[in-house]
Amino acid sequence: MAKVNTILVLIILAIAMILVIGAGCAPEQQQGQQQNQTQQQNQTQQQNQTQQQGQQQPSLLFSDDFQGYNSGTTPTRWQTVAKDGIYAATKGMSQANGQYGLVLELKGRLIKTGDANWKDYTIDMNFKIFNAGEHTGPEVMFRVQDDSNYYLLSTNTQPTGTNYILYKVTNGQPFELKQRASNKRIDDDKWHALKIDIQGNEFSLSIDDDNVMQHTFDGTFMTGAMGLSSHPFSDIYFDDVRVMGTTA
Repeated sequence: MAKVNTILVLIILAIAMILVIGAGCAPEQQQGQQQNQTQQQNQTQQQNQTQQQGQQQPSLLFSDDFQGYNSGTTPTRWQTVAKDGIYAATKGMSQANGQYGLVLELKGRLIKTGDANWKDYTIDMNFKIFNAGEHTGPEVMFRVQDDSNYYLLSTNTQPTGTNYILYKVTNGQPFELKQRASNKRIDDDKWHALKIDIQGNEFSLSIDDDNVMQHTFDGTFMTGAMGLSSHPFSDIYFDDVRVMGTTA
């Protein structure tokens, strides 16, 4: 009988130890499961972020160095709008970036490209004011909805420098948003680099890598094409136009 009791005691003690060990392992198993779930969630989030970043990576939306056209012809990659019955055209034997070749010649004319799905983008180009007079300079349209609704950067040359004026054009009526004066002259018969960056409602303008203007828009136009123009009687050359950005 004593042996039986001893065996029963040992069995009970063994069961108790198994229960204790199992109870101790349960939290560790739960913790391990939670860690695995957290790791899986983090991996999923990282994959989603990577996919979103990949979708929003800037890409080349448009570029034109005006090569491949014949001198005096209208560039086929642009939509041209006649002013006074005259269309914009390419011009031969104009020096840009140390090389002679074709450039776009604007004399108070309008030319545009792109589509309504362009969202956030950067416009880079080179320009040269030829036979400059006062109040001449390049104009750049961006987030263009149509010929009557867009944002417009206008340059106005002065004897003391250059005025940069930012407009919002609605139903054909321009409304001045901001103006900035610079003592840097761009009508010196030299090529200059112009860069416009538009991200969300934030706008910035650089000339020859110098920031000259920043502005926050009201969100009227969030997407749209781009265009080039100039003041009447201005003789402006453009070259190496490039648009980098994302689509809506």
